[in-house]
Amino acid sequence: MVNICENGKLMANTANNGKQIVIKQSNGNCPETNSKSNKTDDMKSATSGRKSTTIDEFNIHTYAIVIASATINGTIFGVVNSFGVLYVYLLEMFKTQQKVQFLEPLIAGVGSLCVGLIFFCSIFASILTDRFGIQRVCFVGGLLATIGMYTSSLSTSLSHLYLTYGVILGLGSSLVYAPSLVILGHYFKRRLGLVNGLVTAGSAVFTVIMPILLKMLIESKGIQSTLEYLSLLMSTLMVCALTFKENSSFKSKVCGNGDIEKSNIKSVSRRVVNSSLYKNKLYLLWSTTILLSLFGYFVPFFHLVKHANDVNSEFNGEILVTCIGAFSCLGRFITGPIADISGINRVVLQQIAFMSIGLLTILITVANSFGLLLICCGLGLFDGCFITLLGPIAFDLVGPENASQAIGLLLCFCSLPLTVGPPIAAYIYDIKGNYTLAFGLAGIPPLVGAFLMFFIIRFQRQVNKKVKHSYEETNGFKNTNGVKQSNNELCASLVNNDI
Repeated sequence: MVNICENGKLMANTANNGKQIVIKQSNGNCPETNSKSNKTDDMKSATSGRKSTTIDEFNIHTYAIVIASATINGTIFGVVNSFGVLYVYLLEMFKTQQKVQFLEPLIAGVGSLCVGLIFFCSIFASILTDRFGIQRVCFVGGLLATIGMYTSSLSTSLSHLYLTYGVILGLGSSLVYAPSLVILGHYFKRRLGLVNGLVTAGSAVFTVIMPILLKMLIESKGIQSTLEYLSLLMSTLMVCALTFKENSSFKSKVCGNGDIEKSNIKSVSRRVVNSSLYKNKLYLLWSTTILLSLFGYFVPFFHLVKHANDVNSEFNGEILVTCIGAFSCLGRFITGPIADISGINRVVLQQIAFMSIGLLTILITVANSFGLLLICCGLGLFDGCFITLLGPIAFDLVGPENASQAIGLLLCFCSLPLTVGPPIAAYIYDIKGNYTLAFGLAGIPPLVGAFLMFFIIRFQRQVNKKVKHSYEETNGFKNTNGVKQSNNELCASLVNNDI
């Protein structure tokens, strides 16, 4: 696909998956190499006193960024995905201390509130990132997360736990999570799918370790001491934030000529609230589909441990959650390189993932022992596929200059379904006495999302065809023996997908 942007840049997609090549246009209709512009950019980079890193270049700094981002993802979601272990022990603790009606959904609400705020506040984290920088926002977020986890160890009531674990930990984690994805777009483009796979694999690796580790710590030290140890883990987020130095080369490309008009009120307001996202129909359709698909997403993570105990599974719940994490890690390593292949539509891959997650979640209700173990392995595999594709698809649909707020807005959309799913499942369990209906209902939203993605794919193809046709008319292309020809060889190569 080829698309001419309003700012005079030409966006060339090498295939229908939306991977873009940005080339500055000269005075003519077709792009040309501009050596003078390149020299000017090099001089600006040299006089700035800061060495910039080119896109897709691997060096010590970029390796550090990938490791730090993976650690952040692992720390945050390793804890979140293992809340099912804490849930069982918190339930036992508060049953002896307090007589509260509907205790199961109330305790599940603590973890859900934390998850919901992580995603809901991501749009504000993205706005703050655009204003104050990725490194500062991440560091403050890491500090808040550490305080939230430590004060949770001192909580003696559910109301205190809602404030410390739910609000403070959730808010701090949000300020770290969204920027940790955005920073990847500063240094990677062609390898963005691979890098996202590596980074998001961090949460899978930690999910493999955390359930077993948490159970050992709680049984030997108690739940309050375990939360203190987790606060030490959260403090590593501040260390990781120090590696997030923004790429000056990326900034100059996004800003056009490298200058930011800070005195221009209109320019500043656009950076704070990016209205172009709300006009991007394809992005809004995709985001809405993701929202509808996630109502049951965290139900297995929160309730699988208790469900395994209830059905007397040969494999305890901690092992099942560990299997989800292990195969999620595998899924991310597999999906990343596949998503970077030219001609692969990333939305189609995500559609397959949602369909599989929905079916496997429903099958939990009829499986036991080894069958339940296999289902958890499958859930992890396709969960890894779904998670890995979020960042790259967002970059595809809105471009790198809008990706920060696009990812933040997407995660904000996700907050509602991720928050309400586990407490509703706990409420259903409280009424029915088992998880059969809860897991069955949790599998329906991903199937609905997979169906809606047929419309996204169709709309995607229509937009690609329309923009390509418009570009051909603008540049006077002629069809000769099935090959688009133009007086400019580069333009012809773009249209015929030769690059």
